[in-house]
Amino acid sequence: MKLLPMTLKFGALSVIIGVALVIVFMGLGTATDSWSVTVYAVRDGADIQLIDTRTTLTTALVPDSSGFGEPVVSPDGRFVVRRGEGGYRLINRQTGWSQVLGDGGQASWAPDSSNFIYVQSDTLQRVWVSASNIRQESVSIPLQRSFGRINRIVWSPLGNAVAIEGMYRFGGETVDFEIYTLGLDNSQIINVSNDATVNDHNPVWSPDGRRLSFVSERHGNPELYLVDLQQGGLLRLTEHTSRDSSPMWSPDGQQIAFVSYRDGEIGGGLYLLDLTDPYLPILSEALAFGVREDTLVWSPDGSQIAFVAIVDGDTGVYMIDLVTNRLQNIADVSRSRAVMLFP
Repeated sequence: MKLLPMTLKFGALSVIIGVALVIVFMGLGTATDSWSVTVYAVRDGADIQLIDTRTTLTTALVPDSSGFGEPVVSPDGRFVVRRGEGGYRLINRQTGWSQVLGDGGQASWAPDSSNFIYVQSDTLQRVWVSASNIRQESVSIPLQRSFGRINRIVWSPLGNAVAIEGMYRFGGETVDFEIYTLGLDNSQIINVSNDATVNDHNPVWSPDGRRLSFVSERHGNPELYLVDLQQGGLLRLTEHTSRDSSPMWSPDGQQIAFVSYRDGEIGGGLYLLDLTDPYLPILSEALAFGVREDTLVWSPDGSQIAFVAIVDGDTGVYMIDLVTNRLQNIADVSRSRAVMLFP
């Protein structure tokens, strides 16, 4: 897809803290404008609210969705896992059925929605779910490394491994965050960022599961990097004195959208990197400003990107069409203390 240079500035912006987001793209046909977006938001308490961006109607996701953690939604949209009193709760969003599991840390769903994992001490708990909503089995996977903290777990599109952003202990001391891969069949852990002197964050798998992009401070400030898990080697994708963050692969694996502060605006700008030749990445002009980190979501056909932006103090969900350059405000989430975007 050709990158279309454009600059869409939102005017006066303010900073908001504690807003996270899930957007669901739903196809209604084959045309570019046939994608609708569903937004999960935590509003007026702890219950999860579902926003229909076509009608602007807001309804409770399920009667019993309260908790204090951000929901983790299965790829098929049937189940939600959320931390609350007593530990993780598995919820069927269609029937309202739920079951309390053990307590733990970060969670992630398998690509086929058949099972999920969550951190519990120095193990990963892997839980299978069935059509009847009954928890079938729970298996502990030893991490073989003592992590002081795990910030993020991301399942490979191939379903055979996860990427971990973790701070591990060495000689009784915690060391900087690194990026690891963990094989789910053999429990083998590999350090793929491999620089214990700086922080590495935000691992994101390429659609083919062969590469990982992540953010590293190894050259003084946060930049985007790419590691080939089969051939080895690390590539630096961006180079700027300002912060680059939140990489997100396009569905065809040819582009990475990310947030950067390189244009000096208040709030982050949305940019694209063309990786047709990963050794010569092509950077687009800013597509939008005021973009919140960790909220970028591509439409399944790669023609649109949805994200959260803050405009004149109000927080909204926006969608930009990369073919027509059209920018839409599709939902108001200003009253939400947390908003979740889900592809």
